[in-house]
Amino acid sequence: MCFKIISGGQDGAEQGAIDAAIDLGVKYAGAVVPESFSLETQIERNILSSNGMVVFYYGQTNGQIATAVKTAVLLGYPCMVVDFSTNSIEQAVVDVSRWIDQNRITKLYVTGVKTGEDRRIYTNTRTVVSKTIARIRYGCDSK
Repeated sequence: MCFKIISGGQDGAEQGAIDAAIDLGVKYAGAVVPESFSLETQIERNILSSNGMVVFYYGQTNGQIATAVKTAVLLGYPCMVVDFSTNSIEQAVVDVSRWIDQNRITKLYVTGVKTGEDRRIYTNTRTVVSKTIARIRYGCDSK
């Protein structure tokens, strides 16, 4: 299966997803808009470049996450939210993998909180995205 990670490249969850893609040789892209554009513009461009979005955070959401989820819903795009305060990395891998399969996601927009909001977000997002991609590849190769 051809799979691509979409990300705005901000520190934290977005950078963790890009680094996972680089580690595994998976294509990646995304819109990083000039500061003169709104955050909403960047989020919308990345959602429209994907066919599904997953959001990673810890405990409390922020305005960016709320905007991303609202935009995905308004545009009719599949959206999954993963709260690491209530989901283990292992369970997140299983859940995200199933969700990707059920929604036939091939271009996944990954976003979430920045490192400043929770320093664990980069590492945990990178781990979940890496393991999810490996799981998808294994599942496809075994069919």
